[in-house]
Amino acid sequence: MEQSNTDKFIRINEMNFYAKYYETLEMAKTKRRTPYACRHSTATALALHPDIPPAVISRILRHSAQMTEHYTHPDNTEALKAVNKLKPEEQKSDGA
Repeated sequence: MEQSNTDKFIRINEMNFYAKYYETLEMAKTKRRTPYACRHSTATALALHPDIPPAVISRILRHSAQMTEHYTHPDNTEALKAVNKLKPEEQKSDGA
């Protein structure tokens, strides 16, 4: 894709976009999903990548940071890893 010199991210008209989009889904042998549905998958995949800042994800999705957060659905893997790094004495609470 060529970068657009307008406020659009790439230079492509709507009809060509949908043709290329569904052709790409077929080549990838994935379920036929709408572009809207794929935004969630894309946002989540980007959010899980450690080298991609949230601001870049927001720019790709053309969203505010709050809306980008709505679109990402990471699992609990990274949160669990972080909690498991705590020392046993740090994991105890006063009420435990």
